[in-house]
Order: sequence, then structure tokens, then C-alpha cells
Amino acid sequence: MTTFAEFAATLSEDERDTLFASIPMLIAMIVGADGEFDAIEVGAAVEEMFAAGAVLGEEFHWSTSAQAAFERISPLARDQKEAGFHAYLLRLRDVVRKMPPALRTRYDEFVLGMSVRLAAASGGFLWFGRPISESEKIMLRRIVIGLGMNVQDEALRELLESDD
Repeated sequence: MTTFAEFAATLSEDERDTLFASIPMLIAMIVGADGEFDAIEVGAAVEEMFAAGAVLGEEFHWSTSAQAAFERISPLARDQKEAGFHAYLLRLRDVVRKMPPALRTRYDEFVLGMSVRLAAASGGFLWFGRPISESEKIMLRRIVIGLGMNVQDEALRELLESDD
């Protein structure tokens, strides 16, 4: 089985940095979408960074590019500042298109699950109300479309298509 590190070794340095910084960048896009980056979302973001290391490979958590992106992006997400997300998504799309199908599936599944968990992290009050804000849904759609993800899960597809 091909690992992400083996795949990354075939990429240019810039592409490798884009790939390994992708998790903190995507975290910032989701948690910053609704203008609130509360303590619950901070905790969820840290958990997802550890999960990325465990599921995708330590480079997604501990590499220099991942750590630098997380440190740079966290304040931007908190302050709702634009971080060049659209241009970043286009660069990341070009990298993930190069992945072998099995790696691409693993990456997409992790990113989709992570994105939904983050978007739902502090939604509603005591689990009542809307768990995912409209702005977070829009950002989820931007990520799915921007990266050309194939959403297999029917419930997730319905969530992304709903306007409520």
C-alpha cells in the first residue's frame, strides 16, 4: 500500500508543503466560516490535527509545513481574516488530483469527516438548533467543489445540498 509520505516524495517541495499544510488550512476554512472560533472549536481543531497524524500520517500533524500553517492560520480564523483560501484550494486540488485512487479516497474521506465534525462542533445549544451554520455549509460546499471530491455518503450529500 502506498503511503502519503511515499506519494509526497514524488512531489515538488511546494506541492509537498501544500499537501502537508492542507489539514490546518481546511480546519481554518471551516471553523472561521461562521465568524466564531470558540473554545469548543479550538479543542476540536487540535483533536483533528492529532487525528490527521494518526489516520493520514504524522507529516500532516508534525511536519514543518503543517505546524507553520497551523500557527499562521489560527489567528486568521479567529479574526475572520482572508488567508488566500481560494488560491490555496486550487493548489491543493492540483496536488490531490495526482494521488493514486486509494490515497485519494482515504484523504477525501478524512477531510469530509473532519470538516463535518468541525462544522458541528459548537453548533446549536445543548444539541438543539442548527448544528451547522449556513456559512459553514457554504464553506463545506466550496471545499468539496474546489477539491473535486466525490461525496459517497448520502446523508452528507443531503446536508451539502440543503438550504435550511
